[in-house]
Amino acid sequence: MLTSATVAQDIPVAPGRRPLVGHLLQFIKHPMAYLEEVRSAGDLVKFYAGPTPMLIVNSPELLRQLLVTDAKSYHKGTIFERAKFAFGQGLLTSEEDFHLRQRRMLQPARSGPSR
Repeated sequence: MLTSATVAQDIPVAPGRRPLVGHLLQFIKHPMAYLEEVRSAGDLVKFYAGPTPMLIVNSPELLRQLLVTDAKSYHKGTIFERAKFAFGQGLLTSEEDFHLRQRRMLQPARSGPSR
């Protein structure tokens, strides 16, 4: 199980971190290639956007745990809080009950069985 203690201690840092910018230059130049490269570093990898640590989840099982099983235990964090000023409180930046209401409004209606 992923815990904050695990995050603080045991997670490998993605290769190529530079002073001040962290991994941003590599990511901005070739985002998909960089994410493919980081997959080999482990199921969970620490990535620095400038001085701010972030996590890249490479494991389908861990991603399911994060997004489905234990979703209520995690919060999007300060980057998404700051993004609210630019993007508003939409589906991307909202959390908990508000996020659920917005997601349901955007979700296509289920159609009944065809007869």
